[in-house]
Amino acid sequence: MSVVSERLKKARKKSGLTQVDVQKKTGIHNKTLSGYENEVSEPDIGTINILSDLYEVSVDWLYGKTDDQKKVVSQTSMDENRRYLIDKIMRASDEDLPDLKILINRVLSDND
Repeated sequence: MSVVSERLKKARKKSGLTQVDVQKKTGIHNKTLSGYENEVSEPDIGTINILSDLYEVSVDWLYGKTDDQKKVVSQTSMDENRRYLIDKIMRASDEDLPDLKILINRVLSDND
């Protein structure tokens, strides 16, 4: 089992959450989460950040870069706007994603 898969499952269980609980809290479908935990697929960094926050473990620990599970204070201080946007993007339908990408690129290109 890969380090990421193993640690995602370990962190979820340590948090006392089922895959359905995680779905309710994050919008990540329980079948998708099962795929991450069973090496069928690997989560992207946005998903890793969401799960890291939920499980209160560091991203480095999930990736196997450290054995210290605790989050660093700066890592947990993602502001609410970013957290809100990530949550909305994770809940968006596949049909909405291309439009969201266009909107995000427009906003970010205006800020360059």
